[in-house]
Amino acid sequence: MSFAIETRDLNYSYTKDRRSVNNLSLQVPTGSIYGFLGPNGAGKTTTIRLLTGMLLSDKDNVFIQGKSLQRNLPQIFNSMGTLIEMPSLYLHLTGKENLRLIATMRGIHRNRIDDALQTAGLAGAANKKTKQYSLGMKQRLGIAMAMLSDPELLILDEPANGLDPTGIIEVRQLLVKLNKEQGKTIFVSSHLLGEVEKTCTHIGIIHHGIMRYNGTLEQMKASAYDAADVILKVQEAEHWLPQITSQYPLAKVQGRDEITLPATSREEVTHINQQLVRMNIPVAGIQLRGGLEEWFMHIIDQEKDKQIL
Repeated sequence: MSFAIETRDLNYSYTKDRRSVNNLSLQVPTGSIYGFLGPNGAGKTTTIRLLTGMLLSDKDNVFIQGKSLQRNLPQIFNSMGTLIEMPSLYLHLTGKENLRLIATMRGIHRNRIDDALQTAGLAGAANKKTKQYSLGMKQRLGIAMAMLSDPELLILDEPANGLDPTGIIEVRQLLVKLNKEQGKTIFVSSHLLGEVEKTCTHIGIIHHGIMRYNGTLEQMKASAYDAADVILKVQEAEHWLPQITSQYPLAKVQGRDEITLPATSREEVTHINQQLVRMNIPVAGIQLRGGLEEWFMHIIDQEKDKQIL
């Protein structure tokens, strides 16, 4: 497997008494949408600054498309597009004029401008001043700027941060489009687990600068649902338990009106509900306890009281 991004025991400290990034080793497969997850202050932005040369590691341990970042500056940026936090825009200029300015400074042919606007869904607003853009449109224009050189790799820091639901959906759809239709590898940081789950193929979780998880989305879901339970709200649970255990032997009564049984996915919860309806069991409510969110919180809280020195 080839990696668009790879780090090996990456470290960085702003102060002497704490590492913001601590022995971080991550691998971003070529062709993936890689979600870099962690709460605010976990080390996501510092890592991205190291990946993009804004900060430099004291060792040669950052590799982009298999090439050393340190030994290939600045030409390595030709294959990389970045958006760190909010895009810097000239609000008195139109979207197209902002892109034209960037293209001129970077020596990029102007025929890329219309392509970038079209891909970002901004062709109809190309001649509109950016001060009139919504936050979602500004963020998509920032992604269009990152795409001007037609890079193989996009690195985006919290692209959905601060957006309303419509803006979040627009950015999500754009990332999936770039990956599926143009084959871009996308590394996107976020603290929104639900959004990453809808978009990404691979996941990395960082907390206190340490890599807590690195793998595929499916592997993460499998780990999460290993300890999940379905909770059934059923009046007179003891009465219905024998009928339920005939289909689900691990079902247990947890209270007068509650039965629990293991579940390995959301799809299985749906199947259980359908099966109980066919069995004429009067289920008043059904919910999942555990699963992805609880597993994620466990991952980031498991060493919360430790100081990383």
